[in-house]
Amino acid sequence: MVVGALAASAAVAGCGSNTPTATGEKPGDGKAIFTDSCGGCHTLQAAGTNGGSGPDLTNIGLTAAAVSKQVYSGGGGMPSFDGELIDQQIAAVSAFVAENDGSN
Repeated sequence: MVVGALAASAAVAGCGSNTPTATGEKPGDGKAIFTDSCGGCHTLQAAGTNGGSGPDLTNIGLTAAAVSKQVYSGGGGMPSFDGELIDQQIAAVSAFVAENDGSN
């Protein structure tokens, strides 16, 4: 019983943590994740990136949910990042893109 309680508390403690991932980014650091994982292809003024192969996201007008769907699924020349980024990273980068969209 005590072991189960300790395991449950450890699992809850890990949720939403800002511990760096294997790639070095903190799961909640949307800007760093964007810069490292997206900025090579995408321009986003708020991230200071000037990628040339993907669309400029500075005024894209997408919600975090729409960005998240694209990151998970890929499409239109973009690879899927499902399995490359953890769920927390995808949520953080999606929120960062949506919150820093100059068209809002």
